[in-house]
Amino acid sequence: MHILLSSYSFGANRGSEAGVGWNVAKGLSQRGHQVTVLTTSEFAYLNHPAIEKENLSIKLIEQDFCIRQFASSRAYRLWQKKIGDTIIEETSRHPYDLVHHITFNQYRHIKDIFAVSLPYIIGPIGGAELIPPSLLRYGNIPLSLHIKELLRYCPWDTLPLIYRCRQQSSRGIVLTSNKATASRLKKLPQPVRVCPAIAIHEHEIITSPKSARLAPYILFDGGLSRPQKGTWLALRALAKLWKKGVRVPIRMVGIPPSDATRINQYAIDLELPSDSLQLYPTVDRDTMLKWMQEALVMLSTVYRDSGSMALLEALARGCRIVCLDIPSQEWLPEQFCHKVAVQPTSSAMEEALASALQQEIAAPANTEEWHKSRVQWIEQNMTWDARLDTFEELYRQILSKKPSA
Repeated sequence: MHILLSSYSFGANRGSEAGVGWNVAKGLSQRGHQVTVLTTSEFAYLNHPAIEKENLSIKLIEQDFCIRQFASSRAYRLWQKKIGDTIIEETSRHPYDLVHHITFNQYRHIKDIFAVSLPYIIGPIGGAELIPPSLLRYGNIPLSLHIKELLRYCPWDTLPLIYRCRQQSSRGIVLTSNKATASRLKKLPQPVRVCPAIAIHEHEIITSPKSARLAPYILFDGGLSRPQKGTWLALRALAKLWKKGVRVPIRMVGIPPSDATRINQYAIDLELPSDSLQLYPTVDRDTMLKWMQEALVMLSTVYRDSGSMALLEALARGCRIVCLDIPSQEWLPEQFCHKVAVQPTSSAMEEALASALQQEIAAPANTEEWHKSRVQWIEQNMTWDARLDTFEELYRQILSKKPSA
């Protein structure tokens, strides 16, 4: 097949959304498909050498439209608005079987694939995940984000996508990364199915139990630049844990210097000693995977997310997990992690997280059976091979369907 892949964030050997786009394109190319990727130049320095080194049949069309801050939602909206003309020009020059919008962040502002009447897949996408009311109230969320989050409770923002889907070819399928988004998009004329957006390579799965570590720590991925990561909540839970006598430091990754100053001061206010915190800037993915394998437990206090790639990676490295029970984590089976129900008050949430960490740290060493069941589930459901099998089957279903009159 000749596939036109729309992937705003696209980066070789990256995590999160950029890694999703790259691994889908790479996997399709390795399976014999011709792949053209509409993207930005954000990770061009990684993509071009990787494509050449691995001899992949991937063609890149990189357009930025004067974008400088690629991570901003405003840049994403601008790109979606502008890329339609490029799709029309590209498909007029070359025949494509279908177009796949793989940017999983959210359903809002999707316009690019509707520029031409090709069979299409959207997703897996998120967007309907909501921060629970108690976290909105006690989560140290700035006013601007608070207002935006309240607006997310209203489904008005689905109307543009519903309108475009109704005007488009009936040969389309929408994939959502969770049930909350599927429910919000139930008025679409095209089939809507739930499929996790994230996956992992089989060679990154650890199959044997890890031994005890000389310097155990709790691993935390997040900072203050994204308030929905719940960094303040994690620190308050850590303070309660230390007051219980469980003096295990937390290794916080993705912390810029400006955030480090504030976090250290907050730790002092919470009466946490200096040796309770280990702050690191963003590290490369191989380092993060190594730290996941070494950590006693990975803590996630994220309030809302569309992917949770870090939790899947931690799961594959044999790391214990403590996280909040929110829609974006519904793909994660409860038997493989410790999900903490969102509590009605701030102090109750901190205590619940501290107790969960205490239980996981005190738990006996993981057994061969425990690892075996984890690995079996990941291999069946969450590898890139499994994800690509699903995509290829959906491609065949769409192409076998006759166009509507």
